[in-house]
Amino acid sequence: MKMDFAMLIRGYREQAGLSQDALAQQLSELMPHKPSIDVGTISRWERQASVPSLRNQLYILRKLAIPVVTSRFQPEGASEVAKQLLRKRFNRFCGLGDVPYRQAKPQFQLQESACIDDFLNDTTMLQASHLMRPSGIAVDELRGLLKQLNDLKVYLLRFYQGSQLVSHLAYAVANTEEIQRLLEAYHQIKLDDFFAAEPKGRSLVNFSAYLSDLALYMFCAQRLVSTIEADHSIDWCLSYSSINEDWQVYKQLGAKVLLRGNPKDSGGIRIGKGRFSAVLCGVDSNSILASPITAIAEQSIASLADIEVI
Repeated sequence: MKMDFAMLIRGYREQAGLSQDALAQQLSELMPHKPSIDVGTISRWERQASVPSLRNQLYILRKLAIPVVTSRFQPEGASEVAKQLLRKRFNRFCGLGDVPYRQAKPQFQLQESACIDDFLNDTTMLQASHLMRPSGIAVDELRGLLKQLNDLKVYLLRFYQGSQLVSHLAYAVANTEEIQRLLEAYHQIKLDDFFAAEPKGRSLVNFSAYLSDLALYMFCAQRLVSTIEADHSIDWCLSYSSINEDWQVYKQLGAKVLLRGNPKDSGGIRIGKGRFSAVLCGVDSNSILASPITAIAEQSIASLADIEVI
């Protein structure tokens, strides 16, 4: 891990024709909310005399737009840790999910789309939408709010077994400032403190998910990681949840509760001594990329199910 980071930093600096002092100044400008970096810091990194935490390594490399494969930063055994975490969440509904069509090794066909109207016109997805559920937002109002966002990228995944739709995932990436304004206006809350560190980048928002098989759950987790890994502008990942185990997964990733739903006497999301109907939570992208989820290998998912992309 140290060797990789040292080589990447030094290689970037030499290719750009920068002195250690110039690179320190560039990083200080790119990371105004972080402690200032001086020439001594760069020297210690390159000599492997010191190394930032994995999360901060990824933050620095992403700020410099240095491509990395996050899975190679993970220690041996991280994949098993991630699978256990996701399996614990999935088992919450395993009795409802796998039974209708589970085989020794089921086959799924994946259809992908990148059209916002394809999501907004899909009743099945909208009924499962985490964006709508906590607030009772109407479909037409949701459509109008999302179409106000500039440079919105939407990602839709639909999983079929034969002709039957068995799982889906819908998420989008939009400008953080616009996402913040949308959430603040609709929920009448202030999110300045959460977004203060990185207000100018982009945020990934999980709109809708129904994942009926552990393999598909793992596949979609890895797909979200891949989206963040490939787009250095993504600073935040936001998600609504009404299932406690979903919140526990995000909590393990370092997420913070941004909005709590109505109090409940039982069920719902457990936070401290209270229970709530839902939460809106957020986590920075570097925490996700530094998590064991990045280490889940394709062969781990392939051992559980065959997924054919069509």
